[in-house]
Amino acid sequence: MKPKLSKELLAHCAKIDDTACSLFIDTVKGEGWTVRKSTKEQDMFQHIDYIISRDGFTLTVDVKGAKRFSDQGLFIVELVNVIGNRGWLFGKANIIAFQVGNEFLFVDRNKLYSIVKEKMGLKVYTKGGFSVHCSGRQLYSKPVMAPNFYQRKGRKDMITFIERKDLENARTTLQTEQTLRENYE
Repeated sequence: MKPKLSKELLAHCAKIDDTACSLFIDTVKGEGWTVRKSTKEQDMFQHIDYIISRDGFTLTVDVKGAKRFSDQGLFIVELVNVIGNRGWLFGKANIIAFQVGNEFLFVDRNKLYSIVKEKMGLKVYTKGGFSVHCSGRQLYSKPVMAPNFYQRKGRKDMITFIERKDLENARTTLQTEQTLRENYE
């Protein structure tokens, strides 16, 4: 069964996403990147919003708009999405771009995965389907910090919150070509 979301909530989320995406496009174009929107399939199944290119070098990016906890230095990490499939942490994007005010914090998705895996004792099982297990962790029905999970009422998702300092440990920059080539080629 598909989770029921109010029209107001969907409109609010779309507005946040539109604002974040416009800001993202302006930001990366200002740094000399060309930007193209991903296909619907890439967006839905690989968690890629944009493909950016510069000087023959290409990266995939998943853009995360500012959420209500962002101003408190807390950021959502999605392990399982609302319909029970792989969350964006297990997507194919090279970079997760978290909106922080009028800027973005660019995070290497693989480094973020390693941080979450270590903090949560994360084990991912893919044989015969996708499942996530964190030994000794509880699933809460209200927002909680890692190393615990949060599942929103009426949804199949599994998320956690991570502090900005942890995101900073996975931070990357789009300005240093040499660093990008070392990390993503």
